[in-house]
Amino acid sequence: MKRPKYLHRWCILITACYMGMIFLLSSLEIRSDSPISWAEELLRRIPYIDKIVHSGIYTGLGFFLLLALGRRRWLLAGFIGLVFAASDEFHQAFVPTRSPDVIDWLADALGLGLGMLLAAWWEREFRRRRSRVAHAGSPESSWRW
Repeated sequence: MKRPKYLHRWCILITACYMGMIFLLSSLEIRSDSPISWAEELLRRIPYIDKIVHSGIYTGLGFFLLLALGRRRWLLAGFIGLVFAASDEFHQAFVPTRSPDVIDWLADALGLGLGMLLAAWWEREFRRRRSRVAHAGSPESSWRW
């Protein structure tokens, strides 16, 4: 079963907005006088929290990228995500109080892969349930042994 075209367009729009949000967040300076500095200080006490946040954000990107491009283009979705993550890390070199980090990029890649796996699973389940509903009204499905 093919996915409706309007759903494909929405996935592309959501992916583009999500990428814009990531770029905007990575443009922010980390300041000690910000109104949420207390939350940042609390989070910094959790080991590897920045890597967990990187993976979580890029899990969403991987999910939306795969839905936007389709399961058959998983290699292209992964490539786009990895290049975007690398450009995001490079971009942080020009933001005061931020710095690029290869380990952050690896955390991004891990999250991207996880998101793509979740999207593939979700789409498979969606198709499976949709086909069950479509076959539920057929005469063969009402026959029970």
